[in-house]
Amino acid sequence: KVLMKDLYAARMSRYDLLRPTCVLARYVDKWSADCDARLRKLMCYMHETKNYKTYAYCGNTHSECKLGLFCDADYAGDRKDGKSTSGIFLAVVGPATLVPIACISKKQGCVSTSSTESEMVSLFTGLKEEGLPALDFWEAISKLPKFRDSKWDSKLPPAKTLVIYEDNQATLQIAAKGDSRKLRHLSRTHRVSMAWIKEILDRPEVEIAYIKTDKQAADIFTKAIQNRDKWKSVRKLIDELSPSENPFNTSPGGFGIHPASPPESNRKHHAHHPADCPGLLTGSAQYSLAVV
Repeated sequence: KVLMKDLYAARMSRYDLLRPTCVLARYVDKWSADCDARLRKLMCYMHETKNYKTYAYCGNTHSECKLGLFCDADYAGDRKDGKSTSGIFLAVVGPATLVPIACISKKQGCVSTSSTESEMVSLFTGLKEEGLPALDFWEAISKLPKFRDSKWDSKLPPAKTLVIYEDNQATLQIAAKGDSRKLRHLSRTHRVSMAWIKEILDRPEVEIAYIKTDKQAADIFTKAIQNRDKWKSVRKLIDELSPSENPFNTSPGGFGIHPASPPESNRKHHAHHPADCPGLLTGSAQYSLAVV
C-alpha cells in the first residue's frame, strides 16, 4: 500500500523516486527485513525532500522544439541474478525548453552478456513504449493551425521530430547497421529485433545522436547513486530541483508562468543544451512554465 502511493508520486512528479520504488516493488511477494530497511530509507528521503519540485520550462516555438528520448542501461546491476536495468526519459527539448513527459525504470527480462547488449534492449524498449507513441501525439498537434509555421507545407518531407540520445558508441553503430555478429542471439533471449530498430531509425522523422555520459538524463533510472554530488547532478538533468536550486528564483506554489528561461549559468546542468545535444535549433526564449 505504501509502495503504490510512492509509485503514484514517482510517476506523476517525483521522477527521482521511480527507480528505488520499482526495485522494492519486485519484492512485494517475498518481503524481508532488508526490504523494511530500504523502505524506511526511502520514506526518510521523501520526508527530507518533500519541497523538491519537477520544473518544466518552454522558451521556444513549436518548430524549434523536438521530442528527446534518452535511453540508458545499467549492465548487470542486479547483484542477485545479474540482470540489467533499462532507463528511459522522454521530454520535449529545445534551446530554452525542457518539458518532462514520461520515464521508465524497468528490469530487463534476462541476463545480458555485455553493456552494448543491455543498451540495445533499452533502446528497443524506449522506442516501442515511449518514442513511437509520442510521435503520434506530436504529429497530431503539429497539424493544428496555431502550431504551424509560416512556411509549413504538408507536401514537404517530415522534419526530424524524435531525437534519440545514446551514450554508447557501439550501440549507435549497431543500431545504424541493423546487425551484429556478436548480438545475433538478441531475438531469442530478449526478443529484440535489431532490424526493426534500424527500420525505425531510417524513418525521416527519427534520428539518433551521441550524448556524453554525464549528460545522459536517463542515468538516474538505471542505478543506485551513492555519491551526493553525482546524485545532485543527475537530478538536475531531469529538472528535479530543490528550492535553492530553482533557476527561476521563485516559489510559484502551483502552475506558474515565469517571464524568462533559466539563467545562462544554469543551462549547463541540462542535457538538452545545444552544445551537448546535436540537432537542436537555437532561438530566443519567450516564456517559461514551471510545473510543481
